[in-house]
Amino acid sequence: DRLAQSGERTLERLLASGAPMKPVIFTGAMRPWELRKTDATQNLTEALLAVQIVSPGVYVVMHNHVLQFPGVTKDLDTMTFVKKS
Repeated sequence: DRLAQSGERTLERLLASGAPMKPVIFTGAMRPWELRKTDATQNLTEALLAVQIVSPGVYVVMHNHVLQFPGVTKDLDTMTFVKKS
C-alpha cells in the first residue's frame, strides 16, 4: 500500500537527515470523498487532533487508530491499517 510505503520511507529519510523530529501524520480515506458514507471527514478530523498531542515521529491516523511507524501495514481483510507485531 502506498500510504504504508510512504510512511516507512519518510521515517527513514527523516532519521537519516539528522533533522529534529516533528510529528508527521499520514491519513486518507478507504471510501472516496464523493461517496455519502465516506470516512474522509472523520479521518481528517482525527489527524488534526492527533498532530497536536503525539510525540515526534511518523504516524498513520485512520479509523480511530493512531499507529506509529515503523511497522504499519494495510490489512486487506479488514481494510484498515495495523501495526505489525
